[in-house]
Amino acid sequence: MNKYFEIIANIHLYDSDKGRKSFILDGYRPHIYFGFSDPTNFNYSTDCIINLINTDKIFPGETSKVKIIVLRYEHLKGLLELGAKLKLKEGVKFIGDGVIKEVIGEKRY
Repeated sequence: MNKYFEIIANIHLYDSDKGRKSFILDGYRPHIYFGFSDPTNFNYSTDCIINLINTDKIFPGETSKVKIIVLRYEHLKGLLELGAKLKLKEGVKFIGDGVIKEVIGEKRY
């Protein structure tokens, strides 16, 4: 059985000159980083799925509450805590950041 980890976070997408040029939709799948004092350390990153809450789009420059499904999270266990900071990356560019506001926990599918 496969597992994933759910959190609620407030995320901010960087303005289009620094981040994405267009909005994101429900189901967006960026790379997510935690404990990013060394952004080249891939041990603190994984894939995720962002589910939007109370909106259908988030535009660059906006901040929004989202549910994040963290995939392959076993190596992140000490980092997925209330108040932890995160960064979102698309390709080689960081496109946003955020803070964990609620830890839902491990789920199975």
